[in-house]
Amino acid sequence: MKDEKFLEIIDKNELSPRSNVRGFEFLSDDNKTVLIIASDPLDFDCLGSGLILKKYLESLGKIVTLMWPGEATREDRDYFRFLPYFNEVIFKDTREILKKKNFDVLILVDGSSLVQFYDTSKTIDNPPDLSIYDTRIHIDHHLDNGQVLGTYTIRDVGASAATKIILEKIVPRDFIDEKLATLGYSAILWDTGNFQWQFNDGTLEIADFLLQKGAEVDFLLNKLYSSYPKLRLEMLSLAIKNIEYDDKLKTLFLFLPYQTFQEEKLDENKFKELREVFVDEIAGKITGYDRGILIYEKEPNKIKISARGNNLYNKINLPKILSELTPQGGGHFNAAGAETKGDFEEIKKALLETIQKYLQK
Repeated sequence: MKDEKFLEIIDKNELSPRSNVRGFEFLSDDNKTVLIIASDPLDFDCLGSGLILKKYLESLGKIVTLMWPGEATREDRDYFRFLPYFNEVIFKDTREILKKKNFDVLILVDGSSLVQFYDTSKTIDNPPDLSIYDTRIHIDHHLDNGQVLGTYTIRDVGASAATKIILEKIVPRDFIDEKLATLGYSAILWDTGNFQWQFNDGTLEIADFLLQKGAEVDFLLNKLYSSYPKLRLEMLSLAIKNIEYDDKLKTLFLFLPYQTFQEEKLDENKFKELREVFVDEIAGKITGYDRGILIYEKEPNKIKISARGNNLYNKINLPKILSELTPQGGGHFNAAGAETKGDFEEIKKALLETIQKYLQK
């Protein structure tokens, strides 16, 4: 295994006898301080995995700081505020704190690419140097994109969420209470789309366990799937108006160049609803179109892409397609994202040509 040192420890049964810690035995008494960075984009899995791990390590006597690499909007704070321990997350660009070794151990959760662990909304340039930490633990469930972020890596691409990995391989079950169960269940609901994709019998077993531990499922279901703002309908209308259907590629596209952002007066809140309604309700769900791709330019020459495929009909690896455009991205076979810099029309053309090439294979 080229970089899976952490998995090797588990597979060879080399755990120390003391260990509810399940592989974290190298967090010795000398390693008192831990920095956890939860990945961008902000969602229930990055928060759930980071917070559950934080509370567990604190129970072991560690001093733990949890960061998300950017400024949370007021709308984001209002949306996620109900989560247990949400007020313990620090929202700030991580590049400053990563300039020198301020902690004994660095842990990265729920992201496969370095750009997910610092604030690229300011600039994608000047990424942090993680090598100042000789003990770095990377916990992820996305496809390996070739970037080695950890000195120890635990990766399970079959896991429905990073939180599921933490609950299965790190945190003992008798540690989970109602609050942590709610965090865990929210992460699994989110990353499976309420059990529509990326789940298996192991996912259902974990979900059942969390329900038995008292996860507030009715509240979560209402919060995640039955409490949309009126703005969402307006953004659904805008998405439908701007969708382009490519019958040859069996793909639908939503192209949003910088000019469209200006014309439609798309602020951060509007765009968040637009992106979510496209990804959740449209992409990969229209008969005859096996995938949906959003490419957008909130700032000139700063391009981001979100792609979703139909679980049954999409046969091309979406992270692989995006990796031909930029190394800054990753994800799952049917759910991927990336970002790059350049001319919007040139990147759009390159994306269409790459999809065509993969469909011909």
